[in-house]
Amino acid sequence: MVDDRLNANPRVDEAHHRVLPPRFKYLVTEMVAEATGGPQRYTGRTMKDAHRDMLITGDEWEAFIDDLHQTAASVPDK
Repeated sequence: MVDDRLNANPRVDEAHHRVLPPRFKYLVTEMVAEATGGPQRYTGRTMKDAHRDMLITGDEWEAFIDDLHQTAASVPDK
C-alpha cells in the first residue's frame, strides 16, 4: 500500500485508500496462504474483479512481485 511505484497509478492509489490497511493486509495474507497450499482460504473478491479497472501495467505488476519477494525474504526461517 505504500509503494510509490504502484501508487503512481491513480487507480491503484485510490483503491489502496478504499480499504483500511489491516483489512488489506488480511486479504493479501489469505490470498498468499491459499495460493501456497492453505489451509487458509481467500474470502475476498476474485483478482480479476478486484483489479479490472486499475489499468495495471507490466512494470506495476513487476513492482508488486518485487514487494512480495522482499516481504517473503524478510520472514525469518523457523
